[in-house]
Amino acid sequence: MSSAAMEIEIEEPPAPSPEPEPPLPTPPEPEPEPPLPSDDTHPIGG
Repeated sequence: MSSAAMEIEIEEPPAPSPEPEPPLPTPPEPEPEPPLPSDDTHPIGG
């Protein structure tokens, strides 16, 4: 067997360094809706 095969190095292209993705801007949290006044004309679950 020839030892020449051991000397052959496969030249792999350098992997491109992945650029860090910019953090997505966090959307502002919606303000909690004020509690609606209880209406007897529209009961909940009715």
